[in-house]
Amino acid sequence: MNNKQDLISILVEKVGICGSDKQKILQNKMNVQFLGHEIIGIDTSLKKYVAVNPNIHCGRCYYCKRKEFNLCSNIKAIGNNIEGGLKGNLQVPLDNVLYLENNNIKYILLDPLAVVIHGLELINITENDRVLIIGSGTLAKLLIWMLNKRNIIPSLVNRHGYIKDSKGKLKINKVYHNTQSIKEKFQYTFEMVGYEQVNSLETAILCTHKKGNIICFGVFPKGYYAPVELRSLFENEIKIQGVRSFVPDDFEKAKRILDDTNDEVLDVINIKYTKFKSYNQLFRESNLENVDKLIVDLR
Repeated sequence: MNNKQDLISILVEKVGICGSDKQKILQNKMNVQFLGHEIIGIDTSLKKYVAVNPNIHCGRCYYCKRKEFNLCSNIKAIGNNIEGGLKGNLQVPLDNVLYLENNNIKYILLDPLAVVIHGLELINITENDRVLIIGSGTLAKLLIWMLNKRNIIPSLVNRHGYIKDSKGKLKINKVYHNTQSIKEKFQYTFEMVGYEQVNSLETAILCTHKKGNIICFGVFPKGYYAPVELRSLFENEIKIQGVRSFVPDDFEKAKRILDDTNDEVLDVINIKYTKFKSYNQLFRESNLENVDKLIVDLR
């Protein structure tokens, strides 16, 4: 962010609260005063609506030269080590801004959808593969939505034992409660829980087919060491694939998908609006039973 000529001023309208924000609030480990990396707002100069890609890469390191921008050695992330959207106004590099035709609230989902797109591009999943998703939040539902578009109908395990899908837009094979014993095996298991717990990883290892794949979307805290039974990983030649955010192309692909599907995604994700009073308030409201995505309205 040293080239001031490349910076544009953004007046933030809406900020989405995601799992990594909740984790920072829960652990009281914030490197910034203002969180928030899922951002839509207005370019104050051009008076145009924008979505913000929060990941600012250096363009010079080994990974950037390989176009693996999400792995940048010098990455700066809005809402992580740069003040986030809850500040209300930001200066953002032009390369990190995506101009929008309008301020439709679906664009707040660009960031999590781009993460899902990036994760899917790391694997070779087909409609013939048996798939299990562990989780119940926004990422899990967006993944189901994207898999359905590939004619893949996954099974699901979570703490509810059901999927919050009041409009019946998501196709699911079987839904398990996370206390149930699952005897089926899956070629692809998606871990989408994270946090300081090991149960989801244990479930993933137990449920994954020999030579299968575990894809970890869940954000585990730095420094957390999970006591996992590892022998079955090498006995069954199971691969674990991490997913680190997304690259700019994924962000642009996410916009094209949202544009091409009208407001379909809003039938899938349960949204609640709020005002920012305190981080404890945001944490509490984001954990309400019928809320997938808490959105802070700053205007």
